[in-house]
Amino acid sequence: MKSQRRHELKENVLASEFGKMRQFFDQYGNYVLLAVGAVVLIVVVTVVWYGRIQRAGGEENTLFNNSQMSVLEKGQAAKQALADLANLAENAHLKAVGAKAAVLSGDVYLQAYIEAVAKGQEEQASEARKSVEQYYRLALDKYKGQTLQAAQAHYGLGVMYETADKREEALKEYKAAADLGGTNYQIGKLAAQAGQSLESQSQPVRLASTSSAPGGRSPSVFRPSTSTAPATLPAGGPTSGPAAGTAPAGEPATAPAPASRSVATQP
Repeated sequence: MKSQRRHELKENVLASEFGKMRQFFDQYGNYVLLAVGAVVLIVVVTVVWYGRIQRAGGEENTLFNNSQMSVLEKGQAAKQALADLANLAENAHLKAVGAKAAVLSGDVYLQAYIEAVAKGQEEQASEARKSVEQYYRLALDKYKGQTLQAAQAHYGLGVMYETADKREEALKEYKAAADLGGTNYQIGKLAAQAGQSLESQSQPVRLASTSSAPGGRSPSVFRPSTSTAPATLPAGGPTSGPAAGTAPAGEPATAPAPASRSVATQP
């Protein structure tokens, strides 16, 4: 008798709970379905978006690597490579790629600026300098957190200011590059040496290319010891990038020096 009574009580409780659930779904069922649908939609959109970002990132890396090599050539190939780098610098999905593209674009225009200053071409130098500042500042402002590229950008700005005989501005940029690069990146050491040399004015400044990060990663830019930038700048930018002759992975290449200074060979 007691067993039967307990069974009836359990059935009554279950019936009551099912009744409450049915009442809940009758009242809020549509909202529950909408919430579930929204969650599923968010998951699907996130997966699709992430996949596109991954694919775009792979394409951007490939484009940067191709442009990095082509910008060292002459003629139309270099112009197209520079245009591709500029587009990556402005619109890259991956911060690392965008920062590298901005720095390399700045390097190309820096080489053209140094050439124009050395030849006394004031108008061409002015136009090139605007582009130098534009792309180095883009690397610093848009792609924050990319330490190596930030150090490279400050270093390039230091070279630009030193070329323009703006000593205090150059020292400020060299110090920023040295602080960011520290002892982890070769660029930090080179920037510190450049700053010390400029302060003392007793020895030629070491102006070397941006260097690879620890662990043997390849440098993102190459600056040759001899300048081959165009004497004039066309409307679309320099007709050629730095001269060919890249550094081995993990080793810096020599960089363009200000027109008034000699280039010290790197150890």
